[in-house]
Amino acid sequence: MAPAACGGGGRGRSPLSPLLGCLVIFSLLCTVCRAQDPGQLQPLPALEVATYNYTSFQEGNSREQRELAFSREARIYQGAIQVSPDTGNVGSYQDIMVNKSGSVLLQRRFTMWRRVDVDGGGNGKGSATAPRVQVVSFNSTFSMNVFHLPDSSPRPGEGLTFVVAPSRDEPPPGSYGGYLGLTNATLESSPAARNRFVAVEFDTTKQDYDPSDNHVGLNVGSVVSFKTANLTAFRIATDSASPRNYTAWVEYDGEARHVSVYMAVRGEPKPVSPVLDSPLDLSEHVPEQAYIGFTASTGTDFELNCILDWTLSIEVIPEKKSTTWVVIVAVVVPVTVVAVGVAAFFLARKLRARRSMERRQERLEQQLSNLPGMPRGFAYDKLKKATRNFDERLRLGKGGYGMVYKGVLPADEALPEGVDVAVKRFIRDDGKDVTDFLQEVDIINRLRHKNIVPLIGM
Repeated sequence: MAPAACGGGGRGRSPLSPLLGCLVIFSLLCTVCRAQDPGQLQPLPALEVATYNYTSFQEGNSREQRELAFSREARIYQGAIQVSPDTGNVGSYQDIMVNKSGSVLLQRRFTMWRRVDVDGGGNGKGSATAPRVQVVSFNSTFSMNVFHLPDSSPRPGEGLTFVVAPSRDEPPPGSYGGYLGLTNATLESSPAARNRFVAVEFDTTKQDYDPSDNHVGLNVGSVVSFKTANLTAFRIATDSASPRNYTAWVEYDGEARHVSVYMAVRGEPKPVSPVLDSPLDLSEHVPEQAYIGFTASTGTDFELNCILDWTLSIEVIPEKKSTTWVVIVAVVVPVTVVAVGVAAFFLARKLRARRSMERRQERLEQQLSNLPGMPRGFAYDKLKKATRNFDERLRLGKGGYGMVYKGVLPADEALPEGVDVAVKRFIRDDGKDVTDFLQEVDIINRLRHKNIVPLIGM
C-alpha cells in the first residue's frame, strides 16, 4: 500500500518520491502524536444553535404568546413589547406608569452550562477523567425605546435590562425604581440572599452607586453594577427627551467566559468597539438552567421601556441522556413479574371461590325447589331495595345464620299490595351451615301458627 500512497510508481518516477513518501508518513505520525499528547485537553463537544427572531411584536400573535412569558405589568402594545406599563391616556400616566416593574422572558428554559467529564490526560501516570464546565455562547440583538414624555415626567426613570434569570416568576415585590425589576431592598441588603441572575442594564436614572443617568452596566446578582460605562462618551443619550431608538448587541463567548456590549442608533451598523466588555463566567453566577429576556422599572419619574425587535442565537446543550431506564427495567421487570404472579394467584383463587359459590347456589336452589309448597323466589336486588340496602336501622335481630331486617315488598302480580316482610340475610357459606340453613327453612315452611310469620319466599 505504501507505493500507492506515494503515487507515481514505474517509469517517470521522481527520485524525490521515496523521500516525499517518508515525509508524508512522518507528518501523519506526528499528527497522531499531537492528538494523543497527554498534556492537551480534548475539545468539548460542538453544540447546535437555536435562533429566535422577532422583527416586530403584534398583539394577539399566537407565536409570541406561545413563546414569551409576560409578567402582570408587561404586554404587547403598538407593535412593541412594553416591559413596564404604557398608556395613551395622558390623565392616567401617574396611576399606570409610576413605580412599576415588569418582565418578559422566553418560555423556554435554557441549559446555560454543564459539567463535562473528558479524558484530560494527566501527568504521564495514566489517563485521568477531569470534570470541565462547558458554558454556552449566545448573541442577543434588540432595539429599544426608552423615551420619556417631558410634559408628564421631567426626567426619565428608571431603566431596562437584558437578563439571564433563574426563573419565570413575577418580579420581586417592591422591585420598581432603581431595582429595575430584578431585586428589592430586602434582597439587596440580605447577605444570605444570593440573587442568581446576570443582567446588562441600560440605566436612565442616577442612583448613589451609579456613575451617571446615562450608562450601561453589568449586574451580577445585584443592581450595583459589577462594571459600568458612561454612554455619553459614545454620543448615545438614552435619557434624551428627543425620541430616538437604539440597538444593542450583547455577545457572550462561553468558551472565553467574556461578554461584550455594543450600542448604536437603530438602523446604523454595529460599531467596531464595544461600549462595555468584561470577563464573565456564567457558570459561577446563574443556575445551570435559566431563562432569557428583559426586565424594566419606573419610579416617581417614568419612561417607556419598549423592545421593538429582538434576535437571539444561543447554543443549545442537549438534555442529559438518562440512564434511569436501565434501573427502571432492572427493578420494574422483576416487580412486574411478581405482581403478575400474585394477581394471577388471587384471580385463580377468586374464580375458584366463585365457581364453588355457584355450585352451592345451584345445590341450594335445587334443594329449595323440593320443599313442600315451593316458596317463591325473589331477586337479590329486589330484597336489597325492600330493606334499603340492608339498612342497619331496619335490623330486627340476629339469628344463627345471619341478620334479620324489616322490609317492604312493592306490589306486583303475586302481591297486589305492598307487604311488610322480615328478610333474613344468610351470611355463612360453609357446606355444613348450608345444610343447617335448609333444615331451618324446611321447618319454617312447614309451620302454621298465628304467632309465626309464614315463609313467603327466598
